Amino acid sequence: MSKGEKIIQNYYANESIDYLEPSVTSRTIIDDYLYKRKPVIIRGLIDDWEASNKWSFSWFQEKYGNIYTNVFSSGNEAKSSQMRLKKMFAKMQQGEILYSSLYTKELFPILSPDYPLAGTILSDTKFNWLLDLPKTIHGDMNVIFIGNTGTGIKNHQDSMGTHLWSAQIMGTKRWIVSPPEESEFMYEGKADWLKREESIEKYPKFKEAKALDFILKTGEILILPVGWWHQTEILSDSISITHDLVNETNYHHYIDELNKSHQSDPKVETFYRASKSIQANWAAQLTQKKTTPIERIYYSISFEDLLEKYLIPHQAVILQNQINHWPALHKWNLDYFRERFGNAFIQYFHGHDDKSKKIRLRKYLETNFDQPHYSMWCLDEFYDILAEDFDTIEPLNNKEKDWILDLPKKELNALTWIFMGTKGSGIANHTDRLGQHVYSAQISGRKR
Repeated sequence: MSKGEKIIQNYYANESIDYLEPSVTSRTIIDDYLYKRKPVIIRGLIDDWEASNKWSFSWFQEKYGNIYTNVFSSGNEAKSSQMRLKKMFAKMQQGEILYSSLYTKELFPILSPDYPLAGTILSDTKFNWLLDLPKTIHGDMNVIFIGNTGTGIKNHQDSMGTHLWSAQIMGTKRWIVSPPEESEFMYEGKADWLKREESIEKYPKFKEAKALDFILKTGEILILPVGWWHQTEILSDSISITHDLVNETNYHHYIDELNKSHQSDPKVETFYRASKSIQANWAAQLTQKKTTPIERIYYSISFEDLLEKYLIPHQAVILQNQINHWPALHKWNLDYFRERFGNAFIQYFHGHDDKSKKIRLRKYLETNFDQPHYSMWCLDEFYDILAEDFDTIEPLNNKEKDWILDLPKKELNALTWIFMGTKGSGIANHTDRLGQHVYSAQISGRKR
């Protein structure tokens, strides 16, 4: 079983997409799919839309043939060129395979009555907070994709931290989607699902990838959570509408992306300015939990800033892009540990509050436990062997910054642990005993 298969099975429970009836509530989708980062398809929700009955290639050519749109043939929207719709349709009739992303900013007041959100969950401002933004930018949330058979969009992740919904107005489109935990296999989108063997030769880790592969049919709506990789292939001449989506489940992703990218991306800048005055109202709608959001830092941070802003005030923080060079990220897995370190002793727990027991690593990995289990492995004498696979992080990379590094080697080794666990396991609420700070590097999987 590949790593991608394990990710989809362990995190997302199945290898097929769920289908829901049009009576489904926005609360159900939020709780059962968006919080859990699971894609889902709704059937029958847009049967009454005028767009479903009248939109076609000939209709767009007749009504809006002089409108300019982005047209590309390579699957890469970044390589698109501006072209009038009528010229694009003429090229299609001559046999060219083309795809268009028609941004509806100017056309929105004219076209939106053909796909009225009113009366559906798509109009629920608790489901999509972006609907609270000024109507003058609602057109920036919509894209109409038009393409003939054989075209599509290359493998990619959407920007701006948004979920999306995509309504298939005409034709059929194949979607190949993978969760964000598979990012290391995607090579920034260079890996191509439609040329899998060729891609594996160029990008070897792509062989570990696994996707949900399904066909979106006329009248169906796909809801795809933030961060999911997706590639499409049009199976019959297609028109679809894609719409950005933000709510309590991805609010922090959205705000983080606005703050990070607004100065370099005009679209993001538009949403950044429009969202500023309403952020407090959105934040007040967040599900009240007895926890607070943790700050994520995407850039390189100095030791002085880490000390002043986080360590001295005792504020937790997540540092991203600090360990991308570690060999552990692509070497470490259960088979690797079993083969190389099977005789090492580790401590393991049944449940969060169970007392730990000692067991050899090989036996632990080969035991079929009847409930989620968790283990701790103090590296001790194995430290020197495993240390080639990881390193200190940049802001704490010498003895002046991390005084722990002054300790004798034996004691230093005893302060480094590897934690392993199955889905649903974990460790009980506690504080560490020595009064030290800790940093924990997530090598694979996800941990709350």
